[in-house]
Amino acid sequence: MANEDVQFYFDRANYYDAVSFADSIFRVLRYLNNNYDEIPEYEQILVDEYQDFNKLVVFFLDLLAKKSGILIVGDDDQALYGNMRTASPKYMRDKYYGSEYRNYDLPYCSRCTKVIVRSMKDVVSQAQSIGKLKSRIDKEFKCFTPGKREDSENYPKIIHAHCTVQKSSIPYISRFIDEQLSSLSAKQINKAKQEADFTALVAAPTRPPYLDQIETYFQEKGYYQVFTKSNNTSDMPPVLDGYEKLLKQGRKTNLGWRILLKCRSIDETPDIIKKAGNDNSIFSFLPEEFKDKHLFLLDSYEKIKNEKELSKVERQVFEEELDITPAEVDGVIRPEDEEGKEGDKIDIMVTTYVGCKGLSGGFVFLTGLNNGTVPNNPASPLNIEIRNFIVALTRTVKRCYLISNSFFGGSRQGKSSVFIDWINDKRIDYQYVDKDYWR
Repeated sequence: MANEDVQFYFDRANYYDAVSFADSIFRVLRYLNNNYDEIPEYEQILVDEYQDFNKLVVFFLDLLAKKSGILIVGDDDQALYGNMRTASPKYMRDKYYGSEYRNYDLPYCSRCTKVIVRSMKDVVSQAQSIGKLKSRIDKEFKCFTPGKREDSENYPKIIHAHCTVQKSSIPYISRFIDEQLSSLSAKQINKAKQEADFTALVAAPTRPPYLDQIETYFQEKGYYQVFTKSNNTSDMPPVLDGYEKLLKQGRKTNLGWRILLKCRSIDETPDIIKKAGNDNSIFSFLPEEFKDKHLFLLDSYEKIKNEKELSKVERQVFEEELDITPAEVDGVIRPEDEEGKEGDKIDIMVTTYVGCKGLSGGFVFLTGLNNGTVPNNPASPLNIEIRNFIVALTRTVKRCYLISNSFFGGSRQGKSSVFIDWINDKRIDYQYVDKDYWR
């Protein structure tokens, strides 16, 4: 990026009095880079999840390390945020293979059972045999048997359940998960609650189509408490950021309307921005139709935030214009509190493979495991798909279920995922879930 582009960015950010997370790091980095004596000095800097950092954060940490001791912790098998944060495991690998840092291994896993640890090794080995994960750091991965011996003996195998169909009227995947959880004893449930973040963790590669139906199924049951980790603003239409600014800073604030013009651009947008410049109100140059529509949507959004019911017209316009329901918005701005778990119910986290990173489940159910879905191209899976699967698999504290299916709705799915084939057969028990299964 040219210097004039950077300066233009700073001028606009200063004008709007708006600083993003990345912007704040860059500003401090630029200042310290030009003022070496101002770099702070610490006895020790501890950095976690280094594989999730992008070049900007890496440069910033390198600058701090010029004056302070630094300890870096990470795992390139868990590098999942490349597309979302422009992060790359390359920076961790550069540190590991370089001569500047001393390397230490942390080989023992106190979360997973023997079968999960060995299955993860199977996946890595098979991936590398077809030329994937080439740059991966070779590391030991061992089950901490003193703490996991009992679970390893109680749950010696992974379950591969192939369900013939999944749709709202014939929810075989949901019913199968329900059956497995309902068969747990009170002791098993209590131990899972004590040792894992959630009794059960249900994951899919993306939220639709699987998770929407599964979540609805379990919410309708009276004996489950369902949590989701899709409760973050990245799942929301960016236009809502504009409405947030208008609510917090006033309905004529420039930044709010600038966001709306970016998200819902109109033919007049360039002229409006030029006319407003640095000194005038964008609001005064907006077409009346544009203002009226977004003020109407803003009123609806404010009602949702204040837990007020929308009229039929308000709801219809809101959903058509923003392609999101009021209930979905409410789930983001008022997410369920994990601390509010009800002791007499089985708690279930429903999320994506990426979303389950950092979590653990006593009993983990991985759905969508069909070629064409996970992975998209079974002949040449992407490294990120392999890492997503590894992370989801290793959330398991007790038992893992790999779930494939023949049909979703009326659409035929691909064969069971090649990722399942990569795991040694002796580690898997197979269950075929069709109409006869329920008899």
